[in-house]
Amino acid sequence: MFFQSLKTAAYGVKRIFIIITILGWANHLSFAQNVEVVPQSSEEKPPISVEFQPQGGAYQDQIIVELHTLGASIYYTTDGTDPKRNSRLKYEGPILVDKTMVIRAIAYRGKEESKITSHTYFINEPESTFPIVSISLNPKILFDPDYGLFMKGNNAIDSLWKLPGANFWSRKELPISAEIFETNGECVYRSLTGFRLFGGMSRLWPQKSFTLVARKRYGQKRIKHRVFGEDGLKKFKFLVLRNSGSDYGKTHFRDGLMTGLLEDWDIEKQDFRPAHVYINGEYWGIYNFREKINRYFIEDHNKGVDKDSIDFFEHRYVRKRGSRRHYQNMMTFLEEQELTNATNYAYVQSQMDIENFIDYQVAQIYFDNQDAGGNIKYWRPQTPNGKWRWILYDTDWGFGLHDSKAYNNNSLAFHTNPDGPSWPNPPWSTFILRKLLENREFEQAFINRFADRLNTSFSSENVENEIDKLYEIFLPEMHRHLKRWRLSKTKWQTQVEVMRTFAKERPEYVWTHLEQKFSTGPRKNLNLEVTHGGYVMLNENLRIEDEFNGQYFQEVPIKMEAVPALGYRFSHWEGISIDKDEKEVTLKLRRKRYELKAVFEKFEHPLANQIMINEVSPNNKKSGDWLEIYNNSDETVNLENWILTDSKNEFHFPNSILAPKDYIIICEDSASFEGTFPHAYNYIGGLGFGLNKISETIRLFTPEGAAIDSM
Repeated sequence: MFFQSLKTAAYGVKRIFIIITILGWANHLSFAQNVEVVPQSSEEKPPISVEFQPQGGAYQDQIIVELHTLGASIYYTTDGTDPKRNSRLKYEGPILVDKTMVIRAIAYRGKEESKITSHTYFINEPESTFPIVSISLNPKILFDPDYGLFMKGNNAIDSLWKLPGANFWSRKELPISAEIFETNGECVYRSLTGFRLFGGMSRLWPQKSFTLVARKRYGQKRIKHRVFGEDGLKKFKFLVLRNSGSDYGKTHFRDGLMTGLLEDWDIEKQDFRPAHVYINGEYWGIYNFREKINRYFIEDHNKGVDKDSIDFFEHRYVRKRGSRRHYQNMMTFLEEQELTNATNYAYVQSQMDIENFIDYQVAQIYFDNQDAGGNIKYWRPQTPNGKWRWILYDTDWGFGLHDSKAYNNNSLAFHTNPDGPSWPNPPWSTFILRKLLENREFEQAFINRFADRLNTSFSSENVENEIDKLYEIFLPEMHRHLKRWRLSKTKWQTQVEVMRTFAKERPEYVWTHLEQKFSTGPRKNLNLEVTHGGYVMLNENLRIEDEFNGQYFQEVPIKMEAVPALGYRFSHWEGISIDKDEKEVTLKLRRKRYELKAVFEKFEHPLANQIMINEVSPNNKKSGDWLEIYNNSDETVNLENWILTDSKNEFHFPNSILAPKDYIIICEDSASFEGTFPHAYNYIGGLGFGLNKISETIRLFTPEGAAIDSM
């Protein structure tokens, strides 16, 4: 062996920052005047800024705030207006803060001025499990009766219910100060930020939705924080604070619930998180953090997609980005060609993501979203094989928003109506689904995908559980919001019950609507058990790893594929008569109930424990991480397509020969390894994952998945 008894030790140095916040420190402060420290030379002058002590955040009692700068004068305001040199409040000494307020400050040094910095101090505010967003700006911008963005203004046409001409229909963007505080009190974002009003008809509500836009010309160019938790994006250019749209004054989480039900679907959707908002220190109620659907959203949610190289549309042909040519050509083909022809259907499959489109339609139909025809967004990457995909958003009209018995609505008929009115389901909005349903392959895929979802994501039990979770999250927070906007708690509770009833009753009606529209035959029950060592892909969609109970239709065959895990192999099916080694099954359900089991067994190669992971060098800063495999057998082994794994990653070997009683090194970087160990003679690079020096499990498998060794 090349490396004998090699031990690698790596030590990291951790910096520990201790931040101490002293509450109630007013009695211990020196009330000295702000001292202007003048640098000795102009070359040493740093950019001017204002420092706050203590910084904005939540405090139980009144505090004293000091402002500091170097060689400059400070001016500040507490009413949201922009501080200026001619402001009446020039900083002369510590500021007493005895109620929730925003202090906005600017520093001047000669003709040079700093950016405005704002800190919000929450004094004795109620505890909350929600993050807090504080925005500050000149109050006239929002509330001036003539030109304020939150106001109707002088140009609104009162005779029309949409109030065209009202100030709140403005699309302009203006800079404001924005802060985001996490639930632990930490301020995770503080910067001048773009501000726009957001939404359609929801602008008519007194609580207006708005968008925060991070731009370099204002301050930070991204909001760098996982606003939606560890599974969400790391940073954002746009963040929407939404008033719950058409659901305002009702549940306040309708849209968030619906998109949340699609958590593991292959469909673009907005993330969701409730938050409290303050404007100039005044409580402004509960808003919902949502992502803004634009080219940045598409790039962020699709690896390898360039936001500047997409075709992006909404409604019928409204272009947001790119070219209409590809979509119009596809639509012309759909209009002119018969999709009963398999070749024509295959061409359409090459132009649009069929599975994504099915999931999009299934969701809208189950939700009974009566506004789906007016809220359509779709896109494709501008690549030779780029396919059209649909984005789910603005589902507020679903789940019985305007009808407590909407659970029985035949939305399948609604979404396939060839003669729908201009709103809400014009013929063009139902055309693609109607056309695709001419093809039997698509029809069966659509029916089975709907059944998959009704059995899992849209089962009554699952949906009711999700409603209960959100209800418990909102319940302790709603009192303040309802009081702030003079809304009814009874109405809120009633609307939550409407959603619970919808969840309970909806599946049975949808099953019936599918039976009525298609020649499905009766429903059959399927119980599928999967033993340890693999999983079953059901209908190329659902991954079943333990047990599954559901319903499917007699005349629509289901597909099952047994997939063994590494170190295991598929043994046999129980409950059906089929060849023992047949992994893939297409099954037409004839019996009333099927009890099936997919059985897996351990799979070891004859060379197990003779081809060994022998030595490991983790966290090696000099050579890069590497490991050694040793052949203790008398056979020459070709390692091509063998698999090396850790808990999350796989490395597939190239064509590599391992002679008897010889070794091979797998390293991250061949050049670094050779430079460190010039006498090594049998090594390959390209290990795409590092080796954790604290805890790691590494396994070696043959191309067939047979276990060889583990460390």
